[in-house]
Formats: sequence, C-alpha cells, structure tokens
Amino acid sequence: MSEELESMAVYYHTDESIVQQSEHTKSKVLVRNPFVRRDRTWRLLGLIKVLVGLVLVPLRLIFCFLLLVFVWTLVRILALGVNRKDLAYHPLVGFRRACIAFLIRRGARVLLLLVGFVWISEENRTVVPPDCIVVSNHISFYDILYFLSAFAPPFVAKQGVKDIPFVGFIAEIMECIFVDRENRTSPSATSLIALRLERIDLLNISFSSWMAPSALVMFPEGTTSNGDCLLRFHTGPFVQKRTIQPIVLQYSFGDTDPAFIGLTFFHFLRILSEPYYMLRVNFLPRYVPSEEEKVNARLFSENVRRRMATRLNCTPVDLSYRDRVGRKLSRCGLEFVSLHPDTTSIVGTED
Repeated sequence: MSEELESMAVYYHTDESIVQQSEHTKSKVLVRNPFVRRDRTWRLLGLIKVLVGLVLVPLRLIFCFLLLVFVWTLVRILALGVNRKDLAYHPLVGFRRACIAFLIRRGARVLLLLVGFVWISEENRTVVPPDCIVVSNHISFYDILYFLSAFAPPFVAKQGVKDIPFVGFIAEIMECIFVDRENRTSPSATSLIALRLERIDLLNISFSSWMAPSALVMFPEGTTSNGDCLLRFHTGPFVQKRTIQPIVLQYSFGDTDPAFIGLTFFHFLRILSEPYYMLRVNFLPRYVPSEEEKVNARLFSENVRRRMATRLNCTPVDLSYRDRVGRKLSRCGLEFVSLHPDTTSIVGTED
C-alpha cells in the first residue's frame, strides 16, 4: 500500500466498492474507478480465444450484417406508407406495429446469440406500460440489444443515428427520439419526451394490449461504466413526474469485460472473440414518485438510483461523462479515483 493511502488510514467498505478515510482526514474519498476495464490478466486460454477470434470475429460480423439487412428489408416492407417524420410523437399502434416489434425483438435476440449470449436470466419480469419510463444502468452496447430483444422500445438517440445505413431507418420505425445537441434552437430532449408522453396519454388503447406502443428506455448515467458503481443520474427521465420502471443489468464473462469503456480496436476484437457471455436482468418494483419528488427531480433521481444500487450491491458515486473525459479515467488505468467526501452522499430519503 502506498504511503498516501497509509497516511489516510483507509479501510474497505463491505461491498469493496468504496474506500473511505478516518475521521481526522476529510480531504478526499477514494472510490473504485467505474471507467477502468476489468479484463483478466493474460493466460493461455485467453490467448487461444484471441487466435480463434481471428476466424470467429469475421464470421460473427458477416452473419450479424446479413441478419441486419434481412430484418431491415422486412421492416421496410411493413412500414410502407408510414410517415416517419413525426412517428416518435405519434406512436404507431395496431397490427402493423405489433409485427414490426416482433421482427425487431426476434432479430435482436438472434444477434445476441451470434455474439455469444446463450444465457439471459430475467428476474421479476413484468409488462411495462408505455406511459412509464424505463431506466437502466449502462454498461455496453449489448444493453441496447437486450432491450430490443425484450420489448423493442424507443430510445433517446443523437440526430446522427438517422444517417447510419440500415440502423437509422429501423431506429425511426422504432419511434426513437432524436436530439440535435449541436443545434441550440432545436427542441430539447426533455420537451420531446414530454410531447411523446402526452400523445401516449391521448391514445385510446389498453396499455396491456400487445399492439400498444413500447415504453421509452433511458440510461440516466449518460455513458457506460464497468458496473462497479452507479454514476450520477441526469434528471431528464425524472422531470416528467412519471412512474419509473428501474431495470438493472449484470454481466458475467470469462476473460474480456463487455463494458464499452477504454475501448481500442484490439479490445473490441477481444470482446467479439469471447465465446459466450451471461446476462442477468432484474426488473425492480415500479417507483411512483411522491409529491415531494415530483417537484424535486434531483431527489427523485437519487432515490431511484439508491434503490438500483442496493439491488446491484454497488455504491452510487458523483462521477459522470465529464469526469470520464476530463480526467481521462478510461485511459489512466487507476483502480481508484478521488472524490470530495460529501459527493458520495444520497440526496433526500426514500419514502
């Protein structure tokens, strides 16, 4: 242990996710770096996986591309005559919407199989009504594939996603909300989400119907992490004053962490070379905001975050995408990073 840590008389918390200091030193708190990769140290089996990956990765990419084109073609046929310009705010309902969702769900599940997800465990799964907002921790691109396979929901995406071949069209049909962050005169994500929810409220359809639109899925952390901590939540999903459906994702892996952090081209190849991954998904009870939380979005978000952190057995920390980029936490390789002591506290209390 370094002299700096010895002088601070640190000790480990029971979940090993946070290192705190003794009473006589209040200058800083060390927390586990949520942006550092957790790949296993090199061993013979890992080297064999990389060598096998020289054949496996091209095959996976080819089959994934062919599947994407196949699904795109069928969705394109089903979407003939649909006005995509305002689809995010006038959700598609009925038999055609159900067929498109079915194709996307099945296609996403096959994609997950192709990249190694032979086992996905879902605990306490329930039907999520479209007037709720689903919030989840964010670890990997595979998170999106899981939600697509579960109920083909819309997401909040960058405007540039529309320009991605094949993917952009499917995202539009899925009723994704596109935000142009570079154009300050364009509507904000908050206002666009509110508009969609208002239109859903006006729909004369049973929310339990298989032809109803899907609930919006959001990742309030705003970036990916390795899952050791829960990052600071943006308040976007919570200012809507809607019931929240928290969902937590946990990955098990052999040699290569599936988290999309600190990625290089070599890391990406290692992720695709991993023979299989396992994913555990837990649907937490829906969270209905109190009157106090409806007027205090930060309190609302922190209470939901605490509930999710408890289920994940991890610690909420006051780190965000800005810290990841500004402090280069994905590249530094540090196991722990420093915070001010008061930034790890939870705002408010849970009802």
